Order: sequence, then structure tokens, then C-alpha cells
Amino acid sequence: MTERKRTEDRVRSALLELEAPEEPMAEERARQVVEAAFEGHVPSPSPSRAPRRAAIAVLVAAAIGGFALTPAGADVREWIAETIEPGEEGAEPRLTSLPTPGSVLVEAPTGAWTIREDGSVELPA
Repeated sequence: MTERKRTEDRVRSALLELEAPEEPMAEERARQVVEAAFEGHVPSPSPSRAPRRAAIAVLVAAAIGGFALTPAGADVREWIAETIEPGEEGAEPRLTSLPTPGSVLVEAPTGAWTIREDGSVELPA
């Protein structure tokens, strides 16, 4: 440690030990002033965020509604209608293809059969 650093450390510790004249009385006066300032204080209620959130929701809904009425919105509606076809009522589930190449051996109470990767069924001979 250099001499300068030792000197700085000694000065710092001496200053920390030094007490200002009438310091305890000054601290007490400051505490009394702060207590008096807050004695009659009534905290105000925090503003509610509900109106702001409702306004944002209305604006978002209006923007989506406005977009839906534009030609671009019509294109999106058409795309959705083409992509998501409604199913038929009372339709039975049907296997159209397997997720991987190959075939699967299926066993049921009525017997066993093989399903090819194109979804066709091969009954045992």
C-alpha cells in the first residue's frame, strides 16, 4: 500500500469519526419537521387502470373490425374459409394416410388387418 493510500484511509476514518457540533439535536429537529409534515397528510387513492384498459380494448376491437371490412380483411376471411372447412354432421373419423412410411398391423375384436401408408386396409387372407 502506498503512502498516499494510507494517508487517504486515515483521513477518511478520522472524518467518519468526527461529529458535527450539536449533530444529535439537529437530527432530532429534522425528524420532528418530517413528522409534522406528514401528520396531516392523507394519501390520495391511486388512479384506476380499468378505464384505460377498457379504452384500449375498444380501440383494438375497432381496429380489428375496421380491418375486417377492408378488402384485405375480405381476403383473410376467404383464406380462413378455404383453409378451415367445416365438417359434416355425423361424420365418422377416417384415416387418409399414415404419418410415416410403412404399414401398421391393427388388431381389434373383429380381427387383425394391415393399414398401408396411403390409408388403405389389407385384410388378412
